[in-house]
Amino acid sequence: MASKKKSTKKSRKPVSKKKAQKSEGGSIVRDPFKERYKALSSDKVSCGDTLCGMMAKFLHDEKGAVSPTALASLAKENGIDLGRWSHLNIGQQRMNLGNVLRARVRNGEKVTVGGKPVKKLASAEPKAA
Repeated sequence: MASKKKSTKKSRKPVSKKKAQKSEGGSIVRDPFKERYKALSSDKVSCGDTLCGMMAKFLHDEKGAVSPTALASLAKENGIDLGRWSHLNIGQQRMNLGNVLRARVRNGEKVTVGGKPVKKLASAEPKAA
């Protein structure tokens, strides 16, 4: 009889009803996080850290849209296979790439954006009202 292989995935805690609420406007970012973004950044839609600003300057074309070519270039520059998110739209790919790069910076790994090193993430503090 074949033995069952034990799953290595961690079990997830159930999501609270408040967190499970869909955000307005069809965004995948939940409303509680949007509120935090509003408090942390001048553009009201990003976390406002150093990496986010560098990525925005590097990735956005003259119309303000994320350039797929620039996104692929940034992923390649940092040794990340963008194909792992090919089933997602360009915004979700940018978000995931940003999260991976952010984790690398936190772990002390080398991250560059357009050849410029990201040495640390600026600690964004909520703005005073």
